[in-house]
Amino acid sequence: MRRSFIHRPLFRLISPLFSGAIAYLLILLINNNVGALEELFLGQELYFCIGLSYLTHESSRLIILLFSRKGILQHALTGIAITVLACSVFVVLALTISIYIYFEQVLGYTPILSELIIFNSIFIIISWIHISLFIAHDVLNRSHKLKIDQEVELKQQLEEAFQQYKEGINPDLLFESLENLVVLSRVDVSQAEDYVDHLANVYRYVLSQHNELVSIQSEIEPLDHLVALFKNLPNREITFKADIADNYLLVPGTLLKIVETLVRMAIANPRYPLRVKLNDRGNYLEVSGEFLHRIHMLKNADILLRQLNTSYNLYSDTAITYSKRGNKHYFTIPKLMLSDESTYH
Repeated sequence: MRRSFIHRPLFRLISPLFSGAIAYLLILLINNNVGALEELFLGQELYFCIGLSYLTHESSRLIILLFSRKGILQHALTGIAITVLACSVFVVLALTISIYIYFEQVLGYTPILSELIIFNSIFIIISWIHISLFIAHDVLNRSHKLKIDQEVELKQQLEEAFQQYKEGINPDLLFESLENLVVLSRVDVSQAEDYVDHLANVYRYVLSQHNELVSIQSEIEPLDHLVALFKNLPNREITFKADIADNYLLVPGTLLKIVETLVRMAIANPRYPLRVKLNDRGNYLEVSGEFLHRIHMLKNADILLRQLNTSYNLYSDTAITYSKRGNKHYFTIPKLMLSDESTYH
């Protein structure tokens, strides 16, 4: 939050000059002594009023600074009322002592009650104006901060939506599939039509998915089509088996992203097929892949893990994990249950 302008040195130096001069003019008007204005405007009374103005400003500023640091001003009307009362009491005490000292030491007599009331009333109003300036600046600053936070949140939402849409389009898979489709259309038209169906089913599921969570069964169907797409790519040999007994929830696209990552990590060679299995393991779904991996693609698993856990952190305290044992790679995904409130924050 930006610091209030009442704490800035330039404001603290210049503003009491104006408020002190105005207070001096008001005192002359109240005492019906305007005629002495031309002769005494730059006299010691003016300097005394400016000094009282400095005292009022600094006293009010210190009270505001103290109360704002303690959080008292955060309590809306109650905090404002306490601050105004504290400033008024402190200013009255400081002014009364200063006035007594000035009158007795400089003017040589004790001030009467009416004079004390006039001085205190004027400078208390100045103190209230000082507090009002701080509160107005603070409210305006909070309003701007709230709007900026809303704009930042909206920007993040747009970036996330764009990133999700980009991931949904998956340009690598799209162009790879279209290139393979060109070849298939020249070799076998019926096979090309089946390939188009698989591609359409995958993208229909990814791009039209607006649910936060989906059942495991609804995720497996587009996964079958995705595996069929990869099977038709050159030098790809993939076996896929799902041993799913329970019905639970997943973040949409989780299995598709994991299987595609496993395919990208595997060496494309028909002699060493990629074997993908889905198995229930208690409270986890295990996605395993057995293959010869490409050395420079192992980092893809860590990148995917961070992306998936960003989504799963909203629904589960348990993170998705990845492990590797020899040529076998394992992803463990926590099962999400609507009836189990412990899976949600």
